[in-house]
Amino acid sequence: MKAIITPSKVSGSVIVPPSKSFTHRAVLLASLAGGVSVIRNPLICDDTMHTMAVCNALGASVKSTDGKLEIKGCGGKFEPRHNEISVGGSGSTMRMASSLAALAKGKMRFVGNERLNQRPVQDLVDALNSAGITAKAENGCPPLEIEGGMFKGGEIMISGDKSSQFISSLLMIAPYAKESTKIIVKGDLVSKPYVDITIDMMRRFGVRVGRCKYSRFFVPNWQKYKAIDYRVEGDWSSASYYLAAAAICKTKMLVNGLNSISVQGDRFFSTILQVMGNSVNWHNGGVSIEGKNMGGIIVSMKSCPDTVQTAAAVAAFSNGDVCITDIGHLTIKESDRINDTKKELEKMGIKVEATDNSITIHGGNPKGAEVDSHNDHRMAMVLTAVALGAEGETVINGAECVSKSFPDFFREMKKLGANINLVKEFETDPVI
Repeated sequence: MKAIITPSKVSGSVIVPPSKSFTHRAVLLASLAGGVSVIRNPLICDDTMHTMAVCNALGASVKSTDGKLEIKGCGGKFEPRHNEISVGGSGSTMRMASSLAALAKGKMRFVGNERLNQRPVQDLVDALNSAGITAKAENGCPPLEIEGGMFKGGEIMISGDKSSQFISSLLMIAPYAKESTKIIVKGDLVSKPYVDITIDMMRRFGVRVGRCKYSRFFVPNWQKYKAIDYRVEGDWSSASYYLAAAAICKTKMLVNGLNSISVQGDRFFSTILQVMGNSVNWHNGGVSIEGKNMGGIIVSMKSCPDTVQTAAAVAAFSNGDVCITDIGHLTIKESDRINDTKKELEKMGIKVEATDNSITIHGGNPKGAEVDSHNDHRMAMVLTAVALGAEGETVINGAECVSKSFPDFFREMKKLGANINLVKEFETDPVI
């Protein structure tokens, strides 16, 4: 599907969708718990539906009714209904839901789409093997095979430089290990706030995690998850596209449905916009912004990787240079989010420099162009934000990929005044 966008002035009030990160973890932990949990305000998108499918395949019962999920967990003892399941392009599902198979009878095989099957999982494989589980991934990438058995826990060493989801994955299954689990992270851990989300959610389900900085984690095995009634908070990653649009269009926007003290790392994006010169105010339940002339900034975004591209979009309209550092792990996301972002912004007339660990955007006046999403939901949404302020028409190819995390994105942007025309290219394109 193509999204054809002409310059627009978007403004107004909007409610953000629920958090994808919290929804993933709520579904997984409810499936691990005993009894029936109710998850209210869940995000229903491609990625979270893959996590629900994995939990159902493992033997839990996940039912969606009246805007909520009712999940009957297995108390840490899974009896799979299938031995192979596709997780599409959901890296979160591959990295976090797959570990639940360590607590199941028999062997499970997890496969992804072409891009996901290129993304590394060897660190998780090695960690599971060291804890008594037979796990295999040819060439260190999916398909991933896990044979359930006795997850012994104990001391597990794992690298933290590629993804925090490996640590989250091990933490979530740790209460059902034979021994109490001590996870030792080798090197510096990227995306730390996502581990904070995992620990926060585990606490809500009745399990405490001991943490020494972000290098050691301890989970006693006498704890067990309990079924709960839980409401998912709003998504700061999704909020970033609205905030970016207002900054680019120099308009006012009120973004509601957010937790102002959330552990979500992408909350920091609003601070970046403020430092660049926008007027930003936080209040209970949301944030408001008035777009202003923006200057340059040098900023590390190691802890908020999902808004790096959004920051790059805003930077394209700045009056200075914006240098974003500590982002080397973004090359193994849904796209190469350093070099592919550079490529697409350059098509729109913006000078960009990239290294293995950073991207520098020299602000200017973007021009409309034909650009590509690289089948990356975040790329499609940030290019939309750029297109709103660009001179002339922009065509985004592969725009249907927004369904991965934000199925209503284009519909909601149009409500705010965006001039967007969606053109189906194939019969399989979704109706948005």
